[in-house]
Amino acid sequence: VIIKGDLNYRRLLGDRLWPPSTPVEEAVPYFPTAFVSFRTLKSNPIVGIPVDVVEKLEKEDPKWRYNGKRGTIQSVLGSASSLR
Repeated sequence: VIIKGDLNYRRLLGDRLWPPSTPVEEAVPYFPTAFVSFRTLKSNPIVGIPVDVVEKLEKEDPKWRYNGKRGTIQSVLGSASSLR
């Protein structure tokens, strides 16, 4: 499945504010199949970002999560149940 856009990403995460370093697989255990998400960051919810990267971005640009200047491509290459 291909998930595109900030709104669909927020839907994927249930519009919850997970800690950014939460693995993508942990945040979406209900999703039934493999997926790739493409997103321009326009809102706060985000997962799968290493702590050191988050710290660096917070120092460089406090609005990095929602100013539309950055994006992510993330994937889960198996259903959550097959990853456990």
